[in-house]
Amino acid sequence: MPQHARLRYHLAMPQPHCHLFEVSLAVANTTGPFLDLKLPSWAPGAYKLVDNARNLRALVAKGPEGDLPVERIDLHTWRVHHDGADFSVSYQVFGDKPQIHQAQLTATHAMINGAAIFVYPTGGQDWPCELKLELPEGWEVSVALDETAPLSYTAPSYDALIDAPIQAGTFERASFETLGVVHEITWQAPYPMDRARVVDGLKRLVETEAAFWSGSAPATLPYSRYIFQYQHGPENFLNGLEHRDSMFIVGPMDLQGNSHGFFALTAHEVFHAWNVKRLRPVGLGPFDYQKPAHTTALWVVEGLTEYFTELMVLRAGLQGRSEYLRGVAGSIQMLEQSPGRLISSLSESSFITWNFGDDRWNGAINYYLKGSLVGLALDLEIRHLTENRQSLDDVMRALWERFGETDVPYQPSDVEAIASEVAGVDLSEFFELHLRTPGETDLAPYLAHAGLGLTVASRTASLQARLVNRDGGLYVEDVRAGGAAQNAGLMAGDLVVAIGGNRANEGLLPQIASQWLPEELVPVHFFRGDRLHETIIRLGADQRYGIESLPAPNALQQQIKDSWLASGRTAAREKTIV
Repeated sequence: MPQHARLRYHLAMPQPHCHLFEVSLAVANTTGPFLDLKLPSWAPGAYKLVDNARNLRALVAKGPEGDLPVERIDLHTWRVHHDGADFSVSYQVFGDKPQIHQAQLTATHAMINGAAIFVYPTGGQDWPCELKLELPEGWEVSVALDETAPLSYTAPSYDALIDAPIQAGTFERASFETLGVVHEITWQAPYPMDRARVVDGLKRLVETEAAFWSGSAPATLPYSRYIFQYQHGPENFLNGLEHRDSMFIVGPMDLQGNSHGFFALTAHEVFHAWNVKRLRPVGLGPFDYQKPAHTTALWVVEGLTEYFTELMVLRAGLQGRSEYLRGVAGSIQMLEQSPGRLISSLSESSFITWNFGDDRWNGAINYYLKGSLVGLALDLEIRHLTENRQSLDDVMRALWERFGETDVPYQPSDVEAIASEVAGVDLSEFFELHLRTPGETDLAPYLAHAGLGLTVASRTASLQARLVNRDGGLYVEDVRAGGAAQNAGLMAGDLVVAIGGNRANEGLLPQIASQWLPEELVPVHFFRGDRLHETIIRLGADQRYGIESLPAPNALQQQIKDSWLASGRTAAREKTIV
């Protein structure tokens, strides 16, 4: 780093209804005849390449003597010829994407992932940064950066700057303190925050997760400040992204209709404050923002986080055992209905997440989904092998002590080695089967370790395709590979107008399971383009599972179940050792 090199950003929003951010960057004490400025092609935590530069426009550079030449090197790079002098650039960014890895500016609010807004110099990701915000009148801001003056902030590096999302507008605030750390909550939604419920739930989750990672030691947190940022969005689902000292969730903030989803996603993002933001595999930092950061360990980063998410909600007392087990059964059903499980392994899907095919889940497996179930299997296997003396909790804590606390990235093989160490036996066959081999994942033997059995709760007729109400019928968004719809000749893009002589609309879909039986032949009329077609579908069978106690479980099975499914904030003390 050139001595005293520093990046000074200014971000303004003079006409928010135009969706245009006004950005300037002053660069001081840099050397050489030119400096390349780049805009990231992806944001940490969102494992997809995005052409952020498509929204950057009107970049100009100025030095002490006036305008400087700017050369476009590639789609994401601008070369400023400054001849060793201090200089500044200014530009605009169009932002109207209400997504966690993008930026949106409207007449009412701004939500900003810095990767979509702030250019950085090649080789300058570790340069210290300053940020000055200029907001519309009456707006306030939420950002996990050190504030040096009103609306003025510092970050130790560019990486830290863009790892602190910015929420601006008018919103509700709340806060709580636990374990010596103040946690802030900002909430922007068309309906008020249920303050008491949100604060109580978040405090429970933070304390539960801190206890998990701390083990037998007094509970501590890895950060000195944390912000929960909630932003109402247009989609009918919640989406979240982790950051080092904050998290951002976008979607319908509806605690009445989806309190479990709200607290579960929050628990997931808080868990990431340890798992990935500090405990990370090789490849996930330091980053090259122009290239994919490949790793086979996303089953740990995301899959195991997803597994522990539901356990954290259980241990925090925000769901019960039966609700937790229903969720596990639902995940098993989802995995069974994912044809990609037979095509790609868990490790491979982790690696290729950057370029999944257009037929995504027919050709690859969701590493969140399968990773969480492999985590469940590994947890129960370790508990069984050690007579309930050890668990996957101990594996995660050992990883944290050896790699997270020391800020040393781990190799995927380290996870397997530590798991074998904790289990007291070589688990190579387990990992070969569940990580590196495509195919079915039989959870029944592992559930049996906890005295539980997997049962078929129902077997119902299904088209085995995803259809949405559109254009006077049911539009086929995708078909399940090898499923009933595909076998009958239907494909994505078809418009189904009648099923079994009944007009096709969203009200008909739930009736399929009650009106017909699996294997029954049903006529289907559909448009492909402007031509009407008819086919006969042999309906498929989708199974819904339940998880029930086995008759007469032995003492070890009962002990494993009781410690694994301990609920409430005393879960860590309820572990049974035999």
